[in-house]
Amino acid sequence: AEMRDVVGRGVRASGVPGVSVEGIDPMWFLRFEEPNAEVTFVRSAVRHGVLFKRGAYNFPALAHDDEAMAEIEAGASAAFVELREQASQ
Repeated sequence: AEMRDVVGRGVRASGVPGVSVEGIDPMWFLRFEEPNAEVTFVRSAVRHGVLFKRGAYNFPALAHDDEAMAEIEAGASAAFVELREQASQ
């Protein structure tokens, strides 16, 4: 639930439209209204040091401690902001 929550905070804080966090806690996923937005987000997240799987089911693991969660939130938030800025151009 924690990983889903930190990514959800990134979506909300960025104000990026057309993105939602869905699914059940152990198998949550990001839903993008525009397929190109998903590709842009995933690539941007990689540049910010965070890997997201395209499509369903980003599984959290015990290896994701508090420090990892903070890095995931920061990387996802930065990627969502880039996505929002690109969409507004």
